Amino acid sequence: MTQQPSWVMVILRFLIALLVGVVLGRIVQTQFNLAALQSMGVEIPLGLRIVSTREDLIHFGPVYAVLFSVGFVLSQAAAMLISRWLGRGWLAPMCAGAGAIGLLITLLLVNQIAPMLTLIAATRETSGLLAMLVTAGIAGLLFGLLCRQATSSGGLRSFASMMLAVGGVGLAGYPHQAQAQSASAGDLPYYIETVAEGLEHPWSLSAQGGFDC
Repeated sequence: MTQQPSWVMVILRFLIALLVGVVLGRIVQTQFNLAALQSMGVEIPLGLRIVSTREDLIHFGPVYAVLFSVGFVLSQAAAMLISRWLGRGWLAPMCAGAGAIGLLITLLLVNQIAPMLTLIAATRETSGLLAMLVTAGIAGLLFGLLCRQATSSGGLRSFASMMLAVGGVGLAGYPHQAQAQSASAGDLPYYIETVAEGLEHPWSLSAQGGFDC
């Protein structure tokens, strides 16, 4: 008989898969950004590529982690609950597919409230979007494989229900966070100056003086 796993072990498995998804997603995003620069004739040696990837992970990884985690929580909870009906063998593929679908839905929702047309630059092209979804699928597959031996435990069912509740609260908070950011930005004095026109997908800005976004 399978021993019921502790909550600590279940949460640890989930956090490992979540971390893998965040790291892979940021790496893919960075490589697509660098590829876009290379297509414009910018030379990017291997050393600079490694440094850029590291800096992206450090500075933008936490932002992507918040974005990724809500959809991942909801998708994996749903996959675990559905796999109880389909059988133990379906847990890993269900978690993988749910991870990709969860990220896709999250990106679609966030793009509706983000100040720019597309928040994640890599997802503007089909190849980039598919690559990002694959990273979420890998994270889901890892979580499913780690938990497959414990699918008979009632603790996983309770954990899945808890994740659904937590993910629902986080998803409901997205619009409020966006509105708060817009309100804060609206309180700041600013002026509009056109510096370039005809750009199809502007995604970065560098100004003399060290400002970079």
